[in-house]
Amino acid sequence: MGNPAGLELRHIQMITEVGAWQNATTITMMPSEFVSMDSGIAAWTARQAGRKAD
Repeated sequence: MGNPAGLELRHIQMITEVGAWQNATTITMMPSEFVSMDSGIAAWTARQAGRKAD
């Protein structure tokens, strides 16, 4: 995963850069566990769809 402090600094840098554009962009930070959970839900949904097709 890398150094957590380094990741936090990169997030702050990214927010600062986007904020400098003076636009209406909204950034939402979320833990990487949410992305993993989303992948699991997508796989489960695909399996369920395959069962209904049979």
